[in-house]
Amino acid sequence: MKKVIVIVVLFFLWFNNTVASELVLPVHVHIVQVNEPDYKTITTIENVKKDFEYANEVWKQAGIVWDIVKIDKTNAKITKKFKSDVKWLQTKYDNLGTDTSKIKKKKILDMHKRRILFWTELTNHKKYHNYKAINVYYVPNMFSKSCGLTRMDKKAEIRKKNSMASIIAEKMSPHLVPLYPYDVCAETKNKIKTETGFSPRSWYLAHELGHMLGLNHKGTKNKDLMMWGSGTMISPGVSKKARNYYKKYLKKKLEY
Repeated sequence: MKKVIVIVVLFFLWFNNTVASELVLPVHVHIVQVNEPDYKTITTIENVKKDFEYANEVWKQAGIVWDIVKIDKTNAKITKKFKSDVKWLQTKYDNLGTDTSKIKKKKILDMHKRRILFWTELTNHKKYHNYKAINVYYVPNMFSKSCGLTRMDKKAEIRKKNSMASIIAEKMSPHLVPLYPYDVCAETKNKIKTETGFSPRSWYLAHELGHMLGLNHKGTKNKDLMMWGSGTMISPGVSKKARNYYKKYLKKKLEY
C-alpha cells in the first residue's frame, strides 16, 4: 500500500512540475493586406491556424506554446520607393548569398538594414505592432529566396520594448519560379510537406519564432530547428536559452 502511495505522490509531483514548466506566449498575427500587381494577399485565417498547429507540435518538446490571441487583417504601407526597393531585393540583396567573406562588413550591415526598413514600412509596424504580444506578419512573398524573416536587435533597450517581429511569406517570390522545380515555401513536393502533411511555410514559422526568443542560427543543418534545412530538434540547452531570454526581456511585457 505504501508503495502505491509513493508512486501516486511521485506522479503528481512530476505532473505539477511539467505543467508549471509550460510557457505560454501570446501571439498577435497580422495578415498584411496588399493589392499591388503580382503582389496580392492570399493568406487565410485557416492557413495561419494550420501553421501554428505545426509550430506548437515542434515547440512542445521545449514546453513552449504559441497561443494566438488575435488575427487581424492590417493594411500594408506602400511607399513611393516600393517598386525600386522590390527590384533591389530581387537583384542586389538576393544575390548576396551566404558566403559574404569577400564583402565588406559595413556593406553587408547596410544591406540588411535596408531590407529590415523595407519590411518595417510595408507591414506598417508603427501603426499595428502590439507591444504586449509576439507579433507575426504574413505577406504574399519576400521578394527573395527567403520564406521568412525576423527583425532582431542586440540592444537590450530594444528587446525590452518587444519591438521585434517575424514576417512569414505565403509563397515563394514569382521571379524565382524558373529557378526551382517547386515552391520552396509552400509546394507539396517539398520534404517538409511530404513527411508531416504541413506546408513548408509552417516550418519557417516555427524557425522564425525561435528568433523571437533570441535564438540565432546554430546547430546541425537538417537536424536542429534553428539551423537551415528542415530540422526540428530543440535541445535542452537551446530551450533553456529561449526561456532565459523570455525571463529577461519579455516576461514583464507580454500579457493577455
